Amino acid sequence: MRAQKNKWPVWKRLIYIAGSPLIPIMRLYWTVRKVREVGIGMPLPRMVPAFLAGLIPHVVGEVTGYAVGMGRAAERYSFFEMKRFLHVVPEDRQILLGD
Repeated sequence: MRAQKNKWPVWKRLIYIAGSPLIPIMRLYWTVRKVREVGIGMPLPRMVPAFLAGLIPHVVGEVTGYAVGMGRAAERYSFFEMKRFLHVVPEDRQILLGD
């Protein structure tokens, strides 16, 4: 959305596409640093694979957005956000409703 809204030229999109693989590395670095500061009990080697599993799809989404635009993503995402209750498992609905 940022690239489309600000009408980025192709060269700027290409720079962001090329730099996107650095996102998980940088976020992993910042997270590891913060975890060490705070002293969370879980060992870092156990956290890293799960963290990367979440970041890699994020990067793929960003690269796709920079390369081809956002398409109908905002429309689809807003449907999920505005109708979140439809996407919650029955057990969680009970918690939300206070039953």
